[in-house]
Amino acid sequence: MMMMAAAVRRGSEPFFIESHFQRCQMKITGMILPSLLSSSHSNSISSSSSSSRYKHQNDDASPSFRNIDDALASFNHMLHRKPLPCIIQFTKLLSAIVKMRQYYDAVISLSKPMELAGLSPNTYTLNILINCFCKLQHVDLGFSVLAKVIKLGLQPDVVPFTTLINGLCKVGKFSQAVELFDETVERGCRPDFHT
Repeated sequence: MMMMAAAVRRGSEPFFIESHFQRCQMKITGMILPSLLSSSHSNSISSSSSSSRYKHQNDDASPSFRNIDDALASFNHMLHRKPLPCIIQFTKLLSAIVKMRQYYDAVISLSKPMELAGLSPNTYTLNILINCFCKLQHVDLGFSVLAKVIKLGLQPDVVPFTTLINGLCKVGKFSQAVELFDETVERGCRPDFHT
């Protein structure tokens, strides 16, 4: 299992993402010890039965969840379905978790089991990961995801560049943000309203 011991600031309190990563990964793989689970958690993490709180009403609709446990249960359910849903469905789920605005580290940890299951990430999936790393102020890791986009032969649009520019500004690296903006324009990516 991947373990991160990096500290990230949320407000004025340090937040260690190592334990959250471990907890998310353990929920995903079903390895949480029953003694550590409360009754409400054990119900929402239950196996891939039809009692999952995630509604599969319309595959084109974005999923919505009441909490992170519902999202993780849905992820676990999708990961064990035969046939495996396409990357688009997993990307929609990751996007729904990002919209909760606090579980960026969980989204990052979910990307590994997806790849291990044989799902190749698309541009949208990788853009979500870049966004999560920037939200956690790990812009350097966001750049490594951008390198993966290019290595996979995918064509990055303006979105990952805008996200990285914003991430650089948030960590106070304004000169690097300006350089990246200039490089983005040179690459032929037209800046949009968000850039």
